[in-house]
Amino acid sequence: MRILLISTSHPEAAWLYKAFRESAHSVQRVDDSRDGAFVAAHDPFDAVVALAMEPASQADLLSALPALSRVEHTPVIVALVRGLGAAERVQLLRAGADACLSPPYSFVEIHERIAALQRTATVPATLQAASASQITVHLDATTRELVAGVGRVGLTRREYQLLECLLRCVDAPVPRDQLIRYAWSEKEEVDPACVNLVVSRLRRKLAGRCPQVRIETVSRYGYQLSTEA
Repeated sequence: MRILLISTSHPEAAWLYKAFRESAHSVQRVDDSRDGAFVAAHDPFDAVVALAMEPASQADLLSALPALSRVEHTPVIVALVRGLGAAERVQLLRAGADACLSPPYSFVEIHERIAALQRTATVPATLQAASASQITVHLDATTRELVAGVGRVGLTRREYQLLECLLRCVDAPVPRDQLIRYAWSEKEEVDPACVNLVVSRLRRKLAGRCPQVRIETVSRYGYQLSTEA
């Protein structure tokens, strides 16, 4: 899952960032809601988590929510706020938030609320590829494995995120820079050779346990994931 975390420097933001990363999610953080709306309009995300604990950041979030909720392939939007009454939380929901939580809350609650909202979405995000000529392929977030038919391949966090990005566009090329933003979201600069190394490692793993799943190189562009029965 790709998550956009909107928050100023705050201990809870650091805690959330670390927790999402440790759960094998790709996380990008921006400092304010307007920057968040801009980033979300130019890159696809599964969820936007906005941490607004002070009145100023809450006002910024309220003004940015309409733009966030209008982006293509609208992500789930969760607002985490402190000190707001029911009327103010309703305002955030009406402006475009899908959920509005106040502390105390746990990471598990936030994570499962996002998952529940995705299940009820009109067009839920999917990480599965299947057709009459393809084997069913999906990622198991619990065990951090790729599952292809009866085959399973254990993955590192980086491998998991790279495959997650490729699985969004099965049989279609994915640009190298998009893979970098997804799987190396915590780094500002990444040597493109790092992508090649991870792909080479994945190819060796897939060849041994899931040969039906292939990662093909698209010259001067990126990579493409293909499957066959």
